[in-house]
Amino acid sequence: MVEACNDITALRQAETALRSNHDLLSSVLEGSADPNFAKDCEGRHVLLNAPAAALLGVSAQQAVGRCAADLMPPGLAEVAEAGDQTVIALGEVRVFENAVVLPEGGSRIMLMTKAPWRDAAGVTLGIVGVSATSPYGGRPRPGCARSRWTCSEWPAPTRSGRWAPPSRTSSTSR
Repeated sequence: MVEACNDITALRQAETALRSNHDLLSSVLEGSADPNFAKDCEGRHVLLNAPAAALLGVSAQQAVGRCAADLMPPGLAEVAEAGDQTVIALGEVRVFENAVVLPEGGSRIMLMTKAPWRDAAGVTLGIVGVSATSPYGGRPRPGCARSRWTCSEWPAPTRSGRWAPPSRTSSTSR
């Protein structure tokens, strides 16, 4: 008779840590009233919360694996994808101002903060994003051209975490 014994303490600890991290991520995503999302380098949604899915007019499960062109009108999809690719190419946090047409009608101006999503080795896997309604109450910020799809790049937050609104000459409309 042969008997084997393996110590699986480390495995159990890793499983507990993984479960804890998953629970934390789920709480952050589902506890936020603001849209949150992650996309891979090809622009496919990897995860998103219910408010992000609601902006797209689908459920979160329906959005996973699909890209902007599958879920948004052509003008908005191109703007969103261009912003995503800018963040991936530069490897820096960027804030975008977008006029978003809501599935139920009407529109809203959103500030979308997008940052690179990286693995432990620093390789960019895609982007993560958080959106919030513009502080200008649903109107574009002063000096921003009004069009159906407005996208202006804002600078990243300062080290203090406060936003430094761009001057008229520093923003670029797309």
